[in-house]
Amino acid sequence: MKLNKTAFWGEVLTDSDGSFSFKRVQTAIFTILFTIAVIGNMFWKLQISDNILYWLGGLLGAGYTGIAIEKFIKKDKDDVPS
Repeated sequence: MKLNKTAFWGEVLTDSDGSFSFKRVQTAIFTILFTIAVIGNMFWKLQISDNILYWLGGLLGAGYTGIAIEKFIKKDKDDVPS
């Protein structure tokens, strides 16, 4: 079975209703930055401030928590006030 990359990334970066999700894109960017910071600190001995790692970790936690909460919220168009 062949993985369609555009469909995969499209699903990763869209909300549960299929619309574009800035929160998911932002969390993906923070994940990449955090990974680079940790690997750079471990293997290349880059001096990265602890505050940067704490902030990136906090932003990742907030982003993934928001995404998880979205999964449990039922979105009905009838519940939205006009």
